Amino acid sequence: MKPLCSDPNTKTKHLEELYGKSACFDLPAGETCPQANICKAIVRRVKGVRRMYTYPETEFKCYAAKAELIYPATFEKRRRNYRAVRRGGWEDRMINELESGKIKILRLHSSGDFFSWSYYRNWINIMTHLSDVKFFAYSKQASFVKWIIDKPMNNFHMVYSHGGLQDEYAKEYDLPTCYVRMPGTEPVAPVICGPGKEAEDYEWIRAGKSFSLDLH
Repeated sequence: MKPLCSDPNTKTKHLEELYGKSACFDLPAGETCPQANICKAIVRRVKGVRRMYTYPETEFKCYAAKAELIYPATFEKRRRNYRAVRRGGWEDRMINELESGKIKILRLHSSGDFFSWSYYRNWINIMTHLSDVKFFAYSKQASFVKWIIDKPMNNFHMVYSHGGLQDEYAKEYDLPTCYVRMPGTEPVAPVICGPGKEAEDYEWIRAGKSFSLDLH
């Protein structure tokens, strides 16, 4: 059985020096992002060929969807994970994988999102069981971000990802937010994750502060 988690990406690789072995867990971009708006893009395979589809509201293409278009193994793995989650019973498998792999920090959804409340609660249960593992995520599910702020956990931190259907909700409750800075525009919040500081976002997320990332 193939693993659910992926090797660390650029961000989490830099965190290993501080927190120990890292990994990522991803789902299909767009397809599992019900609150996506201005970045919404989905990659589908049609007659054996992967194609990207956007929507009238799309202002820029999701970076995670771009990876699915370029890399067939990435496209397949994210869909394999999604099938496992939808079948159910994957939580014990995830716990065993993180424990046996000695993972100390896990980035959730560098692609994809918490697509339902029940799926979000699955992760809360996993985090409760693995109290010595650190988890972090970006999400366009603003109500889920508020939930974890109201019911904080020592090992899970999340930031709202601006540009979704719940932007007004996030603003109303003053949620910590990540903004995308478009080229040639002024940032809404401090720009972080520059050269040599690729993993700086984790510290800002853990501190509950808003920040901006350059479009990538």
